[in-house]
Amino acid sequence: MRNEAVMVDPRGKVVWTYQKAHPVPGMDPFPAGDGVVPTVDSPFGRLANVICFDADFPTLLRQPDDVDVMLVPANDWYGFGAAHTEKAVMRAVENGYGLVRQDSNGLAAAFDHQGRVLASADYFTTDQQVMVAYVPTEGTSTIYGTVGDAFAWLSMAGLVALVFVGRRGSAVPRALGSQRAPTRQEPIRRADR
Repeated sequence: MRNEAVMVDPRGKVVWTYQKAHPVPGMDPFPAGDGVVPTVDSPFGRLANVICFDADFPTLLRQPDDVDVMLVPANDWYGFGAAHTEKAVMRAVENGYGLVRQDSNGLAAAFDHQGRVLASADYFTTDQQVMVAYVPTEGTSTIYGTVGDAFAWLSMAGLVALVFVGRRGSAVPRALGSQRAPTRQEPIRRADR
């Protein structure tokens, strides 16, 4: 058993076979794929592909360069499909590409690189199960796509440094012994009196 997506070009040639990199623990009884996100240049822009739960992993979706449209076939369950789709659109905004997430049991949707909904179809509330969308065929570069989580890690390092300096600074008055700053109620005594 495998969970894979196959891209076939107009001449019938297989362009890629992608196996899901992140099987759902306890639910997907197959081994993980290699985690290399496939891309291809096409008349519809540079296309890439991951499968369902893969879209929850920012590092995986930041992997391909200069992607215009990310294709994410999925199969969810009631009550979880919309949340899964919302996570996927965050990856599209972070990386500057359009997103088409087909969901056989959830919220299928298409978004542009700014996260705007271009079309959607909820499997559980819509009789019409066909979704048509005009997705821009050109993505954009983003700061997050370039630096990734570096800003978040630098912020954490800065917080640790501030805590360290704050703790070290609070030990200084104790080392000075009985010297302390006067409070507002205490008058300041000058040595010249």
